[in-house]
Amino acid sequence: MMFLFVLFFSLGSMFSFGNESGNKVFGSENISIYVDDEIIQLPEEEQQPYIDEEDRTQVPVRFVSEALGGDVSWDGEKQKIEIERDDDLLVLHIGDNNYTLNGTEMEMDTAPTITDNDRTMVPLRFVSEGLGEDVDWNSEERSVYIETTEDNPGEEPDTDNPDEDESNDTDESDIDPEEISKEKALVTAGTLNVRDGPGTDNENFDQVHEGDVFEILERHTIEEDVDYKEWIMINITGDIDAGEDGGGDEVVEGWISTDFVKIIEPKSPEEDESGEPDETDEEEDSRPFRPVDPEPDDEPDDDVAGSPDDYSGAIGELTIGANSLNVRKGPGLEYPSITQVDEGESYEIFAKSKAGNHPEYDEWIKFKLDDGSIGWSAAEYIKETNYNNNLDEVNFIEYSENSRNTEIRLGPIKRTPINDFSMDNPDRFVFDLKDISLADNIEEEIAVNSNTVNKIRTGERSEDNSSRITLDLNKKEHYTIRWENSHLVIRTFEDGPLIDTKIIIDPGHGGSDTGARGSGGLAEKEVVLDVSLMVRDMLEELGADVRMTRETDKEVSLDSRVDFATENDGDVFVSVHANAHPSSSIKGTETFYSSNRNPMDFELAQNLQDSLLNNLGTINRGVKDRNFRVIRYATMPAALVEIAFLSNADEEELLKDDGFRKKSAEGIVQGLLNYHRNNDMTSR
Repeated sequence: MMFLFVLFFSLGSMFSFGNESGNKVFGSENISIYVDDEIIQLPEEEQQPYIDEEDRTQVPVRFVSEALGGDVSWDGEKQKIEIERDDDLLVLHIGDNNYTLNGTEMEMDTAPTITDNDRTMVPLRFVSEGLGEDVDWNSEERSVYIETTEDNPGEEPDTDNPDEDESNDTDESDIDPEEISKEKALVTAGTLNVRDGPGTDNENFDQVHEGDVFEILERHTIEEDVDYKEWIMINITGDIDAGEDGGGDEVVEGWISTDFVKIIEPKSPEEDESGEPDETDEEEDSRPFRPVDPEPDDEPDDDVAGSPDDYSGAIGELTIGANSLNVRKGPGLEYPSITQVDEGESYEIFAKSKAGNHPEYDEWIKFKLDDGSIGWSAAEYIKETNYNNNLDEVNFIEYSENSRNTEIRLGPIKRTPINDFSMDNPDRFVFDLKDISLADNIEEEIAVNSNTVNKIRTGERSEDNSSRITLDLNKKEHYTIRWENSHLVIRTFEDGPLIDTKIIIDPGHGGSDTGARGSGGLAEKEVVLDVSLMVRDMLEELGADVRMTRETDKEVSLDSRVDFATENDGDVFVSVHANAHPSSSIKGTETFYSSNRNPMDFELAQNLQDSLLNNLGTINRGVKDRNFRVIRYATMPAALVEIAFLSNADEEELLKDDGFRKKSAEGIVQGLLNYHRNNDMTSR
């Protein structure tokens, strides 16, 4: 820290910021400041630190910034101070209690000022903590102690001991090499780093993506690597996924962690030649309902597994009737446009919806674009539609059961308002589908006999032109309802680990407040809303009562968010954001809490950060103490997560990816589950 003393002897002559009338000149109050236990001395002619009217220590801006290794710039016209260090940027204004930290507005209970001897003073605690340092005040000594951190957020944590590299040379697996060559790895992470050796200390030189499949060439175990022990070698040009070019004869070997793949075991010759019928040999099941395969995928494909063939996948075809027609992310004007299509173009239809939120555009159609993406357009601008089935009536009902829930799937129908409720004696869940009838092949009673559902009863209600689906229950727990293309999916859950909890999810920004925006145009408000809606759905499946500060693209003030959380008496509050920084090289995930309030905030933030890192594999930028307004004034345990950096081109691409967003949501949910297991949310 000796370099500090060289800097401060010239402070008085180096900087003399413009004076505002009416400012006071404060004398020395014998306040001592220590940085890493070393006292910092200012020249006698320099303005000395003092205690202001709000009982905050004010110091010359150059003192605190240069003592902590930051750079300061001054805009006299705007009375603005910018302090930048590494990956943090503080912007303060003279006389203003509000300031920004990395683009996020925060509040302090005092303000920067200019003294009569032309010295710009800033609140020591807010600036120091804004740069990530720990600050303590000793009233008896009248001393401030600042402890600097040594984080290097630009690197992945070194999980291996460099002094024990030889210990990585463990024996290879006992699996026969021929068998290894037949095993394959299915990538389950949205984006997964490929390294030039087994272990996170090896260089990352490429990436693979969710759904990619590779043959396993070699295995390796790192005994002392606590987080990522098992690694496999793959040929990254040898993608064997259907429809992909394998890359010729070139072999590019790389290593990936088995934590983010699913191992596909090879079939034995006996299995291949057993003569058992494959799926194409099965007789078509003509029943309007039937059990589907156990353990269905959490994220269904367009072709819904187990649905009767006539009702899976596309439900028809459309022809566009206007040029430059917006294709939106959801059925309504509140959803952002993702692209445009032109008159005469034809696409496959996957769903139809009554939006009911616009006097003109009350019907929307979901279709698949040529690049495989899915979007919605107003039906008014669709010239022609040809449907395979009548979407005004239920043509099939099917059910399945796995270790988590019983699933009822019905359709294909247009998306319509649903009146859902529960009843007692006997216990049952009821779902009334507006303007929907039942096809002749739908039976009035369907036996299920799962853990939660005894049977399904169906009927039509002429008084309100609806169909009623009733689930008679064996156990009354909770349920969720979701649309998956043209199918309505109802899930009943036997266990609800988050039952009786109330969780507030706060998607940052919204409306005219876009938040950060990447160089590719991706807006923070869109990313965080999408992730937050996924979080809501997942939490509801676990039994939580979820309240969201916004569910559409609308602007909500910071105070309104806090008031919403308080009025809804939430058990925890999680604000979801995507990050930005002036330096485009900065990347990673970080989570914030405020030490000024609930002592459980840090533990909540730590659980969220750990789970996000485990799911995303991003750089760990740590759990940080900040006074963001929404978490500082929340009345329940609160944390703010920054998933990744929109200002970094690589991470902007990740944030565009639906798989990465889903894994972000799963990380937040898992963090809340872990927090709840250790600290019952409902006991606060």
